[in-house]
Amino acid sequence: MPAVASGPAAGLAIEKLGRRMSMLLLTIPFLAGGYLSFSLMGVTMILVGRFITGFCSGVYAVAAPIFTAEMADVSIRGTLCAGFDMMISVGILLIYIYGAFVSWRMQALISAILPVIIFVMMLFVPESPRYLVQKGKTLEATSALLRFRGAYFKEQVDPELRVLKNQCEEQSREIMWVEGSYAASFFSGIDPVLFYTVDIFSSSGANIDEYYSTIIIGSVQVNSANDLRNVNGLLTRRFGLLLFSQTTKRRRVARRPWLATLTSLIIYVVAYSIGVGPVGYMIMGKFYHIT
Repeated sequence: MPAVASGPAAGLAIEKLGRRMSMLLLTIPFLAGGYLSFSLMGVTMILVGRFITGFCSGVYAVAAPIFTAEMADVSIRGTLCAGFDMMISVGILLIYIYGAFVSWRMQALISAILPVIIFVMMLFVPESPRYLVQKGKTLEATSALLRFRGAYFKEQVDPELRVLKNQCEEQSREIMWVEGSYAASFFSGIDPVLFYTVDIFSSSGANIDEYYSTIIIGSVQVNSANDLRNVNGLLTRRFGLLLFSQTTKRRRVARRPWLATLTSLIIYVVAYSIGVGPVGYMIMGKFYHIT
């Protein structure tokens, strides 16, 4: 609920405060939400903490991909934007691992530390050049482009800056494509599957630890998201998955319902990770007309 409600707030924040500043300011509520989740002040405070962190995550999910698309060079923009989806997969995998070995309070504490690390790293990163141009800060935009592109590509900065200044064309069709891709990703049902993976394995009668099975699913998702940027690895691992599914006999699966559960979830997660999952982020990067 708070992640959904954060959409309008995120749009307002990144336009008024900037992409970088919006992400920096999220550190404080992230810490507050993590502390409330970590504390033993009752279920109500835990829910309040989760509400706060959910809202912050929603804002960050808007600000971070836009910042990435606006600061990246056109040759790597799509790859970097798709990397955001892979980082989500890495975060989910880390939570699976934490859940298998530490308490939920320790999970909340570790999760509260990560925004501090991001805050320190973002202090050394300039603001989005596109945002600076929109605000009429040409000199700062030039400095930011030089920082992102490097001194060896100084000759590319002036043409890119001119494109940013003259960019006034409508992009409604591109926005519809991006929003449609995001909608397909969200309505695929991936979030309930990932959030309830432990419960799914518990109810399947698996004779292997449900937490370890969940870690397997998280690892598959990370590898699949990473394979999207490596065509050779993509083909090799997809072939291995196909071979595994073909060699699994129906009678064996019938005797081992947990194996059917594990196999089905792996196929589902792989299909999502190389399909609708990262497509929205990649399309957003490709539709930025900075050449």
